[in-house]
Amino acid sequence: MQSLKVLRLSGKGIGLKVIRKKVFVLNSTGNKNPLLRLFLAIFILLSLFGGLFLHFSGRAALDAGLGTRTVLSANHSPPRRSTAAQLRQSALKRASATPATNNVNPFVSTLGPGATSYPGSMAALRELPAVLSSNQVATLRALVSEPYSPSMALSPLEFNGVKNAATDILLQQPSFPADILADLALQHADPAQDEVWRDYCLQMLTSGYLNLAGRAGVSDHADDAPAARELALDTLMSAASAGGNTWPGTALLGLNTILASEPSAFPREELDKRILSALSDASASEAALITAIRLAGMSRLEAARPALEALASSSASELVRNVAAKSLSELGPVLPRGIVATHTTVP
Repeated sequence: MQSLKVLRLSGKGIGLKVIRKKVFVLNSTGNKNPLLRLFLAIFILLSLFGGLFLHFSGRAALDAGLGTRTVLSANHSPPRRSTAAQLRQSALKRASATPATNNVNPFVSTLGPGATSYPGSMAALRELPAVLSSNQVATLRALVSEPYSPSMALSPLEFNGVKNAATDILLQQPSFPADILADLALQHADPAQDEVWRDYCLQMLTSGYLNLAGRAGVSDHADDAPAARELALDTLMSAASAGGNTWPGTALLGLNTILASEPSAFPREELDKRILSALSDASASEAALITAIRLAGMSRLEAARPALEALASSSASELVRNVAAKSLSELGPVLPRGIVATHTTVP
């Protein structure tokens, strides 16, 4: 009965009771038929191996199932992160799908019947709640995307003022859609928008970039904020190198503000390079040039010294010369004394 004892200690799985019973029959002294004993021995072995096979094959199947679930869990990816290019493409689709509005009173359809003038439109904006509903956000986004038309009852200044106020409201929302920045980047690049509004868009991109810091944003994808910030930064970098208008000045100020708030946002050299480019750009507007001059002085950009000296003694306007002298004085003691003596009125 020794074999029976071993089986009792180590036997597991299906068929254990059958195995014990057959072992007893095999060992019984009353069983003298050799053929029967051989048959019983084969049957017992088959039962034993069958039980072990079922046990281990079942365990393997269970392990495989757990392994499959583990792989699925490991491969379960977080919500898809949009890229800057995808946000730009989505903004294009939204712009093309926006229906035409009233060319005379464009804000009536979005702000109500009282929005037929600048005061009426601003009053309608002030009546909005502090936290907008999703429908109100969509309404203001449609308002902001509207380009100016000479047939409108409002002047360009009034029209842009209403849009500027509406954008401010949107960007102050605690969970504004991050892809609003894609709309603003698109409008800045759109020649159908007037130049003043395209300049405003750069200011709004700076505000939106900073307002999105530290949060995911709310949009079709929960993680659009990084792509929206990247797109805003790319737009500002590009605009800072554009000549012939005020955009470089606005973009340089925006980049400087971002860098002051987030020193790791981009390398300082990228801003310095664009400041130097604006200082030597003959097509730059006076406003852009003055901005570049002041940023060169405020940042102690020594590489700008030759350009600043040239501007301070050039035939440029008195304002430009005075501002250049002021920035030179901030660079250090190498300042030529003649320039300081010539330009005593420094803002």
